[in-house]
Amino acid sequence: ARHKAEIEALEAFMKDTWEDKQRLSKEHEEQREMARKEVERANEQRLTEQQRRLDALRKLGDLGVTLQSFVALGSRECCRAWPERLAS
Repeated sequence: ARHKAEIEALEAFMKDTWEDKQRLSKEHEEQREMARKEVERANEQRLTEQQRRLDALRKLGDLGVTLQSFVALGSRECCRAWPERLAS
């Protein structure tokens, strides 16, 4: 009977430990998801701002200023589509 009580106490401890690990794991996943969404929002804002600036520069019609802005923004994404953009 004494060993049975000790075994039950150990099983209860293991169960609590496992539940704590599951809870912590879930909290960690939620934090990672929130961080991922925050990064995604920041990237969307950055791209929106880049597009807004590009549109403003297009309206000015100054290619030199536009190219300088690309360099200043460090925009490599836009450079991939330059041939198509320049052709249009």
